[in-house]
Amino acid sequence: ADRKKRAKMAEQKPSSMRSGAPKKKGARGNARGGHRSFSKDLAEQDAQGSGSDSGSGSEEEEQREVKGKGVASLIEVANPNAGKQDEHKLTRKQKEELDKQKARDDFMRLTLEGKTDEAKKDLERLKQIRAEREAAAKRKKDELEAKEAAKAAAKERALSAQKGRR
Repeated sequence: ADRKKRAKMAEQKPSSMRSGAPKKKGARGNARGGHRSFSKDLAEQDAQGSGSDSGSGSEEEEQREVKGKGVASLIEVANPNAGKQDEHKLTRKQKEELDKQKARDDFMRLTLEGKTDEAKKDLERLKQIRAEREAAAKRKKDELEAKEAAKAAAKERALSAQKGRR
């Protein structure tokens, strides 16, 4: 199996890395840029997935991940303390920031519900503004109706004046 992998590795190497081409030495001394072993190169290539049989390699890795020690892989246990550990890992600044954010969110929620003093004042102002706008719209409508009535009366007089002249 190792011979087959080595043969495939040799086929996949760039032309500058093959034995026939001159080797460029890097900062560490060899053509690959350091002291590496064949197993490291093979592991890197498997990780990159450039091998032709990379599908079977990933299947082996999946089987290793699924397989656990003893009965641990068969029994699923939920740790009730898992959530508490995250809280203890927070720094003081992070906790303060979370508290500030929670306070902002609570204030915004209460404001939207109209339960804060500011929200109550704002809602009262809104009611007054709406009432003023409704009154202004009603006045404007009445003025337009009065103008139209005046125009109609003026037309009526003009028509009656023309009839009276004839």
